[in-house]
Amino acid sequence: MAPTEPTRIPDRGNERPSIIDFAIPSCLSNIAAESMFDLSSDHNPVLFTFTPDFHFSYSHNCRTFTNWNKFQLLLHSSIPGNPSINNHQDIDSAVTNLSEQIHTSINQSSITKHIKHHTTFIPLSTKLKIREKNRLRKLWQFYRYTPLKVEVNRLKRSIHRDLQATKEYAWDQILSEANSDPNAIHKITARNRKPVQIPPPLSHHGLVYSIQEKANLFMETLEESFKENPTPYDDDHMDLEDHEVRRYFRNYSL
Repeated sequence: MAPTEPTRIPDRGNERPSIIDFAIPSCLSNIAAESMFDLSSDHNPVLFTFTPDFHFSYSHNCRTFTNWNKFQLLLHSSIPGNPSINNHQDIDSAVTNLSEQIHTSINQSSITKHIKHHTTFIPLSTKLKIREKNRLRKLWQFYRYTPLKVEVNRLKRSIHRDLQATKEYAWDQILSEANSDPNAIHKITARNRKPVQIPPPLSHHGLVYSIQEKANLFMETLEESFKENPTPYDDDHMDLEDHEVRRYFRNYSL
């Protein structure tokens, strides 16, 4: 995303205005970029304005997963390694093409997922610790200076304690709000319930996976359960049992 007007106005007469600022939006749409001619500097500030889509809440409700290997291959195949540049027009054209190809490649190699559940708020102090930990870890990986590693481990333990305390506080808030909603407890338990994996039924020929084979197995099982007992059986014993049952109901009927 780049403005349509130049962002750098050179002081020298033999140089042409150019666009040297662009942005790559993530999970945002309806964006307009405008070069602001409000300062005396030769480099103008850029104002990016976006209109939210009310059918989909973008703020804090989407996350983009990018396949960077695919992005690199797409960008490598779409942009020439050494473009021919002979004048200012060629420079502007190359910059515009680079911006468009980066935007296209990032879209083709990324998947955006809508987060339906509420995300946990991380305090600013914890975010600053995470940022400092990442900075020191990069220094440790480059210099291998032992005190840096010690400080990284200390920050990791501190961040873990802060995140645990934040999760416990958020959970306490959820439980306290559930006292006023009769259906809240059910929603909480349903959200944390793990799905039950039902194994395939076992027949005489082994495990059954297809729907048709399962239906046939249930049919055969019910048919086997509700058919008459196979012969031989004792008719006299059955008559005696029938007589006793009738006598019982005749003597103890209400």
